[in-house]
Amino acid sequence: ELDINSLVSLFPVPASNALTISSNNAIINSIEIYSITGKLALNKSNVNSNIVELNNLNLPSGVYIVNTNTSIGISSKKLIIE
Repeated sequence: ELDINSLVSLFPVPASNALTISSNNAIINSIEIYSITGKLALNKSNVNSNIVELNNLNLPSGVYIVNTNTSIGISSKKLIIE
């Protein structure tokens, strides 16, 4: 079984104002970042790339969940914003 979470990388972690999301073996279709309370904080669709740079995040400090929708499934990873 393929572990999608192992194919998607977030850096830097913890992040502040910028985040790079990359996928080794899959195309990233869209990215959603949710606060720990489940509120959608950022939505980027029509990505169609294996690397995405998000700048000027302007997210309050805290813990977030990054859902990366790829061509082979959805990765869900924890992100800390300082």
